[in-house]
Amino acid sequence: MFRHGWFICKTRVAPLKRVQHVSVQSGPIERKFGLASISIYTAGSDEADLTIRGINTETAQQIKEWLTSQMNGEINR
Repeated sequence: MFRHGWFICKTRVAPLKRVQHVSVQSGPIERKFGLASISIYTAGSDEADLTIRGINTETAQQIKEWLTSQMNGEINR
């Protein structure tokens, strides 16, 4: 679940059972500041269902690793 917005709050939910792919991207400007975006793709969709932009690159990698481990059925860390 990801909630964003200040005046207008939006909530996006991507159930773990439906997550099929997770990717981390960063353009040249994001890399300069150590930032990245993480996109989560679920079953039945051609585009990302949930994208979190402007987070620390290390945090994005940790989220990706955790989601990947959950998709593979590994024990919670």
